[in-house]
Amino acid sequence: LVPAPAAAPQLGRSVAIARASGTVLVRVPGATRAAALGDGASVPVGSIVDTRAGTVKLHAALPAGATQTGTFHGGLFEVRQPAGARGMTELVLRGPRPSCTGAGAGTARAAAASARRPPRGLWGRDDHGRFRTRGSNSVATVRGTAWYVEDRCDGTLTRVSKGSVSVRDLRRPRTVIVHAGQSYLARSAR
Repeated sequence: LVPAPAAAPQLGRSVAIARASGTVLVRVPGATRAAALGDGASVPVGSIVDTRAGTVKLHAALPAGATQTGTFHGGLFEVRQPAGARGMTELVLRGPRPSCTGAGAGTARAAAASARRPPRGLWGRDDHGRFRTRGSNSVATVRGTAWYVEDRCDGTLTRVSKGSVSVRDLRRPRTVIVHAGQSYLARSAR
Protein backbone atom coordinates (compact mmCIF):
# COMPACT_ATOMS: atom_id res chain seq x y z
CA LEU A 1 0.00 0.00 0.00
CA VAL A 2 1.30 3.47 -0.86
CA PRO A 3 0.12 6.93 0.25
CA ALA A 4 -2.70 8.41 -1.83
CA PRO A 5 -2.19 11.60 -3.86
CA ALA A 6 -2.43 14.81 -1.85
CA ALA A 7 -5.97 15.80 -0.82
CA ALA A 8 -7.53 17.98 1.86
CA PRO A 9 -7.24 16.43 5.34
CA GLN A 10 -10.39 14.88 6.82
CA LEU A 11 -11.05 15.27 10.53
CA GLY A 12 -10.26 12.01 12.34
CA ARG A 13 -9.62 10.14 9.07
CA SER A 14 -6.62 11.51 7.19
CA VAL A 15 -3.86 14.14 7.18
CA ALA A 16 -2.02 15.72 4.27
CA ILE A 17 1.76 15.61 4.38
CA ALA A 18 4.41 17.22 2.21
CA ARG A 19 8.17 16.65 2.22
CA ALA A 20 9.96 19.90 3.09
CA SER A 21 13.51 18.50 2.84
CA GLY A 22 15.55 15.29 2.88
CA THR A 23 14.03 11.84 2.71
CA VAL A 24 10.68 11.11 4.35
CA LEU A 25 9.17 7.61 4.44
CA VAL A 26 5.55 6.71 5.15
CA ARG A 27 3.97 3.38 6.08
CA VAL A 28 0.19 3.40 5.88
CA PRO A 29 -1.88 1.02 8.05
CA GLY A 30 -1.82 -2.51 6.62
CA ALA A 31 1.42 -2.00 4.68
CA THR A 32 4.49 -4.08 5.45
CA ARG A 33 6.97 -1.58 4.01
CA ALA A 34 7.38 2.18 4.00
CA ALA A 35 7.24 4.19 0.78
CA ALA A 36 9.20 7.33 0.00
CA LEU A 37 7.12 10.49 0.18
CA GLY A 38 7.19 12.57 -2.99
CA ASP A 39 5.91 16.12 -3.10
CA GLY A 40 2.83 15.37 -1.02
CA ALA A 41 0.26 12.77 -0.08
CA SER A 42 -2.91 12.14 1.85
CA VAL A 43 -2.39 9.44 4.48
CA PRO A 44 -4.87 7.82 6.85
CA VAL A 45 -4.67 8.41 10.58
CA GLY A 46 -2.58 5.56 12.00
CA SER A 47 0.19 5.97 9.43
CA ILE A 48 3.84 5.87 10.52
CA VAL A 49 5.97 8.79 9.27
CA ASP A 50 9.78 8.50 9.28
CA THR A 51 11.47 11.92 9.39
CA ARG A 52 14.83 10.71 10.74
CA ALA A 53 16.48 11.85 7.48
CA GLY A 54 14.10 14.63 6.47
CA THR A 55 11.45 17.18 7.38
CA VAL A 56 7.71 16.98 6.77
CA LYS A 57 4.89 19.53 6.86
CA LEU A 58 1.73 17.95 8.25
CA HIS A 59 -1.70 19.50 7.56
CA ALA A 60 -4.53 18.28 9.77
CA ALA A 61 -8.23 19.13 9.82
CA LEU A 62 -9.92 21.01 12.63
CA PRO A 63 -13.68 21.35 13.26
CA ALA A 64 -15.73 23.71 11.04
CA GLY A 65 -13.48 23.14 8.02
CA ALA A 66 -10.37 24.84 9.45
CA THR A 67 -6.88 23.29 9.18
CA GLN A 68 -3.61 23.44 11.09
CA THR A 69 0.00 22.91 10.03
CA GLY A 70 3.02 21.61 11.91
CA THR A 71 6.58 20.90 10.78
CA PHE A 72 8.34 17.80 12.12
CA HIS A 73 11.78 16.23 11.76
CA GLY A 74 14.33 13.96 13.36
CA GLY A 75 12.05 11.11 14.38
CA LEU A 76 9.68 8.25 13.68
CA PHE A 77 6.06 8.80 14.72
CA GLU A 78 2.50 7.53 14.31
CA VAL A 79 -0.19 10.08 13.45
CA ARG A 80 -3.38 9.92 15.52
CA GLN A 81 -6.43 12.17 15.66
CA PRO A 82 -8.77 10.76 18.31
CA ALA A 83 -12.52 11.08 17.83
CA GLY A 84 -14.03 13.77 20.03
CA ALA A 85 -10.68 15.57 20.54
CA ARG A 86 -11.75 18.57 18.40
CA GLY A 87 -8.91 18.12 15.93
CA MET A 88 -6.12 17.45 18.43
CA THR A 89 -3.45 15.70 16.37
CA GLU A 90 -1.25 13.33 18.37
CA LEU A 91 2.21 12.25 17.24
CA VAL A 92 3.24 9.08 19.07
CA LEU A 93 6.98 8.32 19.20
CA ARG A 94 7.80 5.02 17.50
CA GLY A 95 10.93 2.98 16.96
CA PRO A 96 13.08 1.00 19.36
CA ARG A 97 13.13 2.21 22.94
CA PRO A 98 16.52 3.01 24.46
CA SER A 99 18.29 -0.09 25.74
CA CYS A 100 18.91 0.50 29.43
CA THR A 101 20.85 -1.88 31.63
CA GLY A 102 22.06 -1.83 35.19
CA ALA A 103 25.61 -1.30 36.43
CA GLY A 104 28.39 -3.69 35.53
CA ALA A 105 30.18 -4.95 32.45
CA GLY A 106 27.05 -4.72 30.30
CA THR A 107 26.74 -0.97 30.87
CA ALA A 108 29.59 -0.06 28.49
CA ARG A 109 28.14 -2.30 25.77
CA ALA A 110 24.64 -0.85 26.27
CA ALA A 111 26.01 2.70 26.14
CA ALA A 112 27.90 1.92 22.92
CA ALA A 113 24.78 0.36 21.37
CA SER A 114 22.65 3.35 22.40
CA ALA A 115 25.21 5.74 20.92
CA ARG A 116 24.90 3.98 17.54
CA ARG A 117 21.09 3.92 17.63
CA PRO A 118 19.37 7.20 16.77
CA PRO A 119 17.35 8.60 19.68
CA ARG A 120 13.64 7.94 19.87
CA GLY A 121 12.62 11.57 19.64
CA LEU A 122 10.94 14.20 17.49
CA TRP A 123 11.39 17.91 16.78
CA GLY A 124 8.24 19.92 16.08
CA ARG A 125 7.18 23.47 15.26
CA ASP A 126 3.70 24.92 14.86
CA ASP A 127 1.81 28.20 15.08
CA HIS A 128 -0.92 27.75 17.71
CA GLY A 129 -2.22 24.49 16.28
CA ARG A 130 -3.66 21.57 18.23
CA PHE A 131 -0.72 19.15 18.33
CA ARG A 132 0.65 16.93 21.06
CA THR A 133 3.59 14.54 21.19
CA ARG A 134 3.28 11.30 23.20
CA GLY A 135 6.35 9.59 24.61
CA SER A 136 6.53 6.66 27.02
CA ASN A 137 6.20 8.78 30.18
CA SER A 138 4.56 12.05 29.16
CA VAL A 139 2.33 13.86 26.69
CA ALA A 140 3.42 17.33 25.52
CA THR A 141 0.63 19.62 24.23
CA VAL A 142 1.95 22.61 22.32
CA ARG A 143 0.93 26.27 22.32
CA GLY A 144 2.53 27.95 19.27
CA THR A 145 5.84 26.33 19.87
CA ALA A 146 9.15 24.86 18.77
CA TRP A 147 9.82 21.78 20.90
CA TYR A 148 11.61 18.42 21.17
CA VAL A 149 10.47 15.22 22.89
CA GLU A 150 12.77 12.23 23.47
CA ASP A 151 12.36 8.88 25.22
CA ARG A 152 15.50 8.13 27.26
CA CYS A 153 16.49 5.50 29.80
CA ASP A 154 15.58 7.77 32.71
CA GLY A 155 12.28 9.04 31.26
CA THR A 156 10.76 11.25 28.57
CA LEU A 157 12.45 14.63 28.08
CA THR A 158 10.57 17.64 26.70
CA ARG A 159 12.66 20.66 25.69
CA VAL A 160 11.16 23.95 24.46
CA SER A 161 13.01 26.46 22.27
CA LYS A 162 10.07 28.79 21.52
CA GLY A 163 6.69 29.36 23.15
CA SER A 164 5.48 26.97 25.84
CA VAL A 165 4.35 23.37 26.18
CA SER A 166 1.95 21.78 28.65
CA VAL A 167 3.52 18.47 29.73
CA ARG A 168 1.33 15.81 31.32
CA ASP A 169 3.53 13.51 33.41
CA LEU A 170 1.96 10.04 33.11
CA ARG A 171 3.84 8.51 36.08
CA ARG A 172 3.13 11.32 38.55
CA PRO A 173 -0.31 12.55 37.66
CA ARG A 174 0.51 16.24 37.20
CA THR A 175 0.83 18.83 34.45
CA VAL A 176 3.80 21.19 34.13
CA ILE A 177 4.09 24.24 31.84
CA VAL A 178 7.53 24.33 30.17
CA HIS A 179 8.59 27.66 28.66
CA ALA A 180 11.23 28.52 26.03
CA GLY A 181 14.72 27.67 27.27
CA GLN A 182 13.40 25.12 29.78
CA SER A 183 13.03 21.35 29.80
CA TYR A 184 11.14 18.77 31.85
CA LEU A 185 11.98 15.12 32.44
CA ALA A 186 9.03 12.83 33.17
CA ARG A 187 10.91 10.06 34.94
CA SER A 188 10.35 6.41 34.07
CA ALA A 189 8.95 3.94 36.60
CA ARG A 190 12.37 2.30 37.14
